[in-house]
Amino acid sequence: MRIGFLLFSMVAAFMLSAETLPVVSVDPFEPQAGSNVTSAHAERVTNAVRELIENSHRFEVVERARLKLLMEKTLLTDAGLTEGDAPESNRLKAERYAIYGTLFTWTVKEMTIDGDYYIRVEIKGELCVADVETGVKRYTKALTGKAVRQQINRERLSSVRVMACEDALRDLATQMANALLDRVYPIKIAAVNEKNLSVTLAAAQTHIGERFDVYLLGDPITHPDTQEVLGTQEDYIGRVEVIKLGEKLSLCKPCDGSPVAAYDRGMLLQRIVSEDGRPVPARRGTSRN
Repeated sequence: MRIGFLLFSMVAAFMLSAETLPVVSVDPFEPQAGSNVTSAHAERVTNAVRELIENSHRFEVVERARLKLLMEKTLLTDAGLTEGDAPESNRLKAERYAIYGTLFTWTVKEMTIDGDYYIRVEIKGELCVADVETGVKRYTKALTGKAVRQQINRERLSSVRVMACEDALRDLATQMANALLDRVYPIKIAAVNEKNLSVTLAAAQTHIGERFDVYLLGDPITHPDTQEVLGTQEDYIGRVEVIKLGEKLSLCKPCDGSPVAAYDRGMLLQRIVSEDGRPVPARRGTSRN
């Protein structure tokens, strides 16, 4: 079992290393005008998002100037004005994204639970993903970074608040990086055995114990008049939990009583997120757009 999982991970890693990776430019995140978020906070989120995307090994992260140069070379290649080698040619034709965002506001609350003091911090932001070639905004997502720190010593209130704020910034950056990864590389079941599922989740994208809802993708949902594709029918299958991390693949097992036999290769995993950070009950008949 262990040897099979390791071999499967090695093959997947080789295949991913051989493919042309999407190129991403991480532009500076900005605080919303008039908010209590500072430029220093926004810079820390920008740096953390860039680091997390780089560590995923699923994108080539470049500076905006480098991205502009790649686009210019693409135009020359398409026009037949330059030849270049095959790897460079494939690299130029990779998808190119610019990601950026806005940080809206901080919320810091002191709480007392059973005589213990806690600091709860939330920071709201929005991630934007744009197609560099067309300039079209392809994806936006509102996210909230959250953190709770226990105040062991009442005199250390300021330091506990600082640590909680840093945790919330990191949580927001993690959600933003994961949102990009999940959008470009949908999380799917790669293989099923008697007890577990191998899914396309890298260790940098998840953690032991994280849970996901699993769906079987069905037919496209179209507008009755225009025939525009509005989404895809999804049938809820069950809920799984991460039990082992790998460089490119992770192991999951059902955690809601559903049998392993109910799952199949190619089924889609979706992260479980709610406004207060707790798991959301899965619903049938949802759609993805």
